[in-house]
Amino acid sequence: MFSLAFLLLICGTLCNNAQKREFLRKEFLPQEETPVVPEADDETLAYLNHGYYKVKYEQIDDWYPMDISLKYPQKANLSKMSSLDDPPPFEMVSFRSHGWNFPFYGHAHALIYIDSNGFLSMVPRYCPHYGFCNWQEPEGHHDSQYQRYIAPMMTDFNPSRFITNMSNITYAFSGKGTQEKKLTVQWSNVVLFSFHNKTFTAEKDGFIFQAVLKEKGDMEFNYRKLPYYPGNKTLRSSTQRAPKTYPIVVGIEDAVIVKRNDKHVLADYNPLNLDIEKLYDMLEDSEEGVSVSFEALATCPEFKTCRACADYILTGTTLKCGWCEDNKICADIMGRESSSLSAGCLASNAMMTTHAQCDNIGKVLAIDDAYLTPVIIVVVVVVLIAVFLVFWVCILKKANHKLKYSKGIPQNSEAADKTTAVPGLKNCGTPADNKVEMSA
Repeated sequence: MFSLAFLLLICGTLCNNAQKREFLRKEFLPQEETPVVPEADDETLAYLNHGYYKVKYEQIDDWYPMDISLKYPQKANLSKMSSLDDPPPFEMVSFRSHGWNFPFYGHAHALIYIDSNGFLSMVPRYCPHYGFCNWQEPEGHHDSQYQRYIAPMMTDFNPSRFITNMSNITYAFSGKGTQEKKLTVQWSNVVLFSFHNKTFTAEKDGFIFQAVLKEKGDMEFNYRKLPYYPGNKTLRSSTQRAPKTYPIVVGIEDAVIVKRNDKHVLADYNPLNLDIEKLYDMLEDSEEGVSVSFEALATCPEFKTCRACADYILTGTTLKCGWCEDNKICADIMGRESSSLSAGCLASNAMMTTHAQCDNIGKVLAIDDAYLTPVIIVVVVVVLIAVFLVFWVCILKKANHKLKYSKGIPQNSEAADKTTAVPGLKNCGTPADNKVEMSA
């Protein structure tokens, strides 16, 4: 009996560990340079399978120069998200105010929002329910699953638990002149939401990581301290319901509006989920941390002239570019990103996609010589007809005036003796009176 119980205990332990290990494994979609084009003739699917980033994992040699809260405290801005468990409000950061725009999945953005829960987003989404808004939680509200994020570690954090100099969220812009411009956002010693578990401390349970966004679209996720995997932690134990674990997303994703048949629908790009198991394994072997870099592949915003933009058609996909002259941006003409700088251009169908359109920017369109002579002849004929009509009208008016005035005037003395009213006379009374006046 003892041996059987012992075997069951070992089996249960192994099975439990296997389940945790399996849960830790996340699907990794590398978004290779050569995209997978589906067999079916589905334009939307082919478009969303376009490769946008190459991913590389590296160990960090020295964390200190990268830590904006320690190395550059005078440059780091303390985010108001440091004192919040969940937004709103959000911390809005402007790239435009620093002289650049950030291209994400082929669309240029002037703004980005910092979330207290370990991620950034192009558009803030307000949860339809109170509390943590996880955009990939399967059991969550559908309105909360709008997947548009840059997430080094998206889970239910509570930065407001320990509001100190060491537990906070900071951000800083860097790069001037010819230097590459960057935005670094750092979550320092933030802890999980824990219903104020007294055993939690910032030193023991705090997470330290960064998201770095670069001017040309490249990104970095830098990890200094991940004390444990949130997905294996229990958020709350309950006798009535099964224990709830922390949902977690590590990677990037965006969504665009695409045309399907006669309708415009919201479609998600293939999510790029990082290999979390690999990340944790590398972090255990490193004293300073791990960096994951996202190299942005060629997309429309990198082309800075109309002709270069019109030239770009990526072979094997339906990704195509068009030029927006009003804001001087090359944009993807299929994806419609409502928060991007090209949204108005797309909505008004003002995209330029040919060299001829580009060459005519700022010019008045000329009439072809082949059509010039007929146009001149028509204009001359119309003018001559107009002159003739004016002349003819004048003649008719003069003749009509003369005819009208001659009515009633006596033609001879005999007719004058018989008239009773002569136009133009002061007295139009009796014939005798008229005679006297006329004889005078």
